[in-house]
Order: sequence, then structure tokens, then C-alpha cells
Amino acid sequence: MDEKSIVIASRNKARSQRIISAVGKIDRVKILTLDDVQLQDAPAETGSNEMENALMKAHFYSERLHIPAISFDDGLHLENPTLDPSEKIKRHDDGEWDNQRVFEYWKAILQEHGEQKGYIEKACAIVKAGHEIAWTNRIPVSLLHADRTYTEGNPLNYFMIPECYTTCIQDFVGEQKKQFTLECYRPIIDLVKIYAE
Repeated sequence: MDEKSIVIASRNKARSQRIISAVGKIDRVKILTLDDVQLQDAPAETGSNEMENALMKAHFYSERLHIPAISFDDGLHLENPTLDPSEKIKRHDDGEWDNQRVFEYWKAILQEHGEQKGYIEKACAIVKAGHEIAWTNRIPVSLLHADRTYTEGNPLNYFMIPECYTTCIQDFVGEQKKQFTLECYRPIIDLVKIYAE
């Protein structure tokens, strides 16, 4: 059976590599990145939720490249409505924040308000010739203040403890890190398997 190509519709190279690692063992599927196809255009992410953004990106790249595209979007949602950032973590009225500024913002919030409960909503979609396959994954989390210094990666990972875990995501190592990565990307793996059939 011929190999099928699919492009990961993300400019985040670290995230693309994690997805390639997660789905790389699926036969008959060649995973491409936006660097591989050399497309510089990007869609505006103006959806009202994670799924709308994922579908918007998948349609955009699939239509321009004429191959299937897989896209995803995630967001943090808190039970406390006054603190809930919805899906917008880095985009604010005064522009897009860098990771250090996001880290300092949430560190101050959690110092002032204490532990927060909520969930990460992860949406992913494959679009092929206008047809959609979509999936969501909801991961319950707690956010706790920690007296730490930001060095690298997702700033919220320094504060987020997923349900059934005892440490924040930033401190995951070895098998724990691998297991959580698979949990997060399970919908993407499943979608690619469906596409491969």
C-alpha cells in the first residue's frame, strides 16, 4: 500500500517533534512539517474555542498544500471565572507576551489567589479535501504556586499538576514524562491511525 503524506499544521518545532515521535511508528504515513513544505503563510486564529482554531488551521494548510493537514489547539480553563484565561494564555490587550512574562503573571496570580482547579482542553483535527475528522481530550489539572525561576518551555508547566499525578509537568522525567505525553497526544495518534486506514 502506498505511503500517505500528512502535514503538521504548527510552527512550534518542539511540539511538531513530539507529535512525530508519538505517531512515527504508524505504517504507511509520512509526517511532514511546515518547514518540509516551505509554506510561510499562516491563518489567523480567531475561533471562539480550541476546536474552531484547530479546524481553521487544518483547513488553511490542507487547501494550500493539497494534502491532508493535522492541527491542534489547546487552552487552560479554570473553575474560577474571574481568573479563567479561556484559550488565550499569551495574547493580551497590550500584545503577545513572551514566556517569561506569562510565567511571572501566573506566579503572581497563584501567590495571591492560591490553588486553582480546571482542565486543559486539547483539540485536534485532520482535514482532507474539505472533509474533517476532529477529536478533543480534556485533562483535569490543579495549578499551585511554586517559588521557582523560569528557564525554558511552557511557563504554565511550572504550576500545573494533572489529575493522578503528584508533581508539576515541568518536573516530569523518564517514564512519567513519556506516559503523560502519550496521554496528551492520544487523540492525534488515534486520528492519524484513522487516516492511515
